[in-house]
Amino acid sequence: MTENTQTENINDQIEPTPITSQQNSQTPKQTITPKQTITPKQTITPKQTIHVDPYLNAPMDLGTPAGKGIVYKVITNDVIRYMQGGVATTTGDQYPRLFKDGIYPQEEGELVLSKIIYDLGEDRGVVLSPEHVSNVMKRLKVETYVPLAQCEPDADHVIVVQNGILDVCTGVLTPHDPKKVYFSKIPVAWDPNAPYPTMFHTYMDQTVKGVEWEKDVIQEMIGYMLYRQYTFHLMYFLIGNGSNGKGTLIRIIEQLLGKENICSMQLHDINNPKSEFLLAALQGKLANLCGETKQTNILSAENIKMATGEDELETRQPYGRSFRFRSHAKMVFSANRVPSTSDFTDGFKRRLVILDFPNKISGSATIRGIEQKMENCGELPGILLWAVEGLQRMLRLDKTSYGRSIAMNGIIYDMKSHPIRYFVRDMIDHEFGKRTMKISIEEAYMIYAQENLLPTLTSEELHHEFVAECNAISMNVRQIQARASQLCKDDQATLKTQGKRPSYRPYAYENVVLRYPQGHTPTTWEEKENRYKAKMKHLWDEEQKKII
Repeated sequence: MTENTQTENINDQIEPTPITSQQNSQTPKQTITPKQTITPKQTITPKQTIHVDPYLNAPMDLGTPAGKGIVYKVITNDVIRYMQGGVATTTGDQYPRLFKDGIYPQEEGELVLSKIIYDLGEDRGVVLSPEHVSNVMKRLKVETYVPLAQCEPDADHVIVVQNGILDVCTGVLTPHDPKKVYFSKIPVAWDPNAPYPTMFHTYMDQTVKGVEWEKDVIQEMIGYMLYRQYTFHLMYFLIGNGSNGKGTLIRIIEQLLGKENICSMQLHDINNPKSEFLLAALQGKLANLCGETKQTNILSAENIKMATGEDELETRQPYGRSFRFRSHAKMVFSANRVPSTSDFTDGFKRRLVILDFPNKISGSATIRGIEQKMENCGELPGILLWAVEGLQRMLRLDKTSYGRSIAMNGIIYDMKSHPIRYFVRDMIDHEFGKRTMKISIEEAYMIYAQENLLPTLTSEELHHEFVAECNAISMNVRQIQARASQLCKDDQATLKTQGKRPSYRPYAYENVVLRYPQGHTPTTWEEKENRYKAKMKHLWDEEQKKII
């Protein structure tokens, strides 16, 4: 018998021993303890009272630290389900935000969430104290945190409107989505087939009569406010005397954008903020609309150049840390007269868009509350469509409809901020011993200002500036009371026509006379515009001579 045969016989004699239940219970790998039992998650309806946490399988007990943690976790999850995911917290938020009509506004988030937390706690069969609610709120902030970099996706070219999310570059509208965190929207619906806003265009045609080219610039200006980039480094000045439509335009823009999307900081305050918190007002805004710009001299325009030039501004919130941000608020300043500046660099001048409002709208042409009537008549969607068309034209052509050069901008701005300086150099001659009536100087300036679209000045303003500008070029001018016989020949003839006696002593300026003939009341807007262009060409030529 071989060795292999013997081995097979031995194996045949060995029978397997059955495993008893006692042996089976001693096998560690096959033991299943109650803690390892897997149960399916329970579906919880809002009104169902459950005293066992479906996720951690432990009692909800507010009497122990572990129990409180379980309660906070469960209520937090309930809030997120109740809001269907429409809860978000980002950097700097004191309380979570709730999704509402397409955006996550910050207003009333605390009160609304507190009520929801109390109600969901009652549904769970637990009574929450204010401290418990505060702790749930803290946990909710962590659970719903969204990094600021992930908020407002594609915000540079999309804007939330009443009926969706609008791509202003393409005109494509998509539905509101709670997964996309936006913080602001405009109170107007997008309608690519919106009716023509007749009332608005009637107002615009009255306002820009004689300077019709400005209508395209205004269209682009409003559309540019919807574009959250500063591709074009611009700031707008709306210039003109009272009752000429500037304020109406600003109020229409406010209704289009929504008051929560605008601020109204002064140019001087932007450049010289009174507090370290002031510039924070620009963050997240679509436009800065200043209805009446102060005449304070701008010593430095550094901040306005940074705000309109895609540079970061540094500021801080009250009781918060300092931070840096890029403003996309488009700068619009309305004024009778632009403020002077000591920072008259090319960087400042090339940003200027100066729009004249030369027409006084009064009487039957005035429509009181026109901006509210436009809203009531449903014209805002048509204005929005018109503005978006202007933005798209500007982006397509990669330029604005404002065609003035840097040098021309500088001349016009300086002329509007120092009108008497140009009046003296264009209209006044120095003749020692000659006297010209004060009223004659004032009337001559009124004509000169009308022809050159310059601001109207009070008698006091004109007097102080006239004397200062004349003496700045050594004319040695002073105001006196002169006899009629001591006045220049033109004034003597005027007084004689008025029947004044030779002893009449009007106020006059000594050592100056009006250059004659200069200026007259233009009979047509075409003539006025031609004279204005001729004046600008003359100023341009003079500027070029200085450069050479």
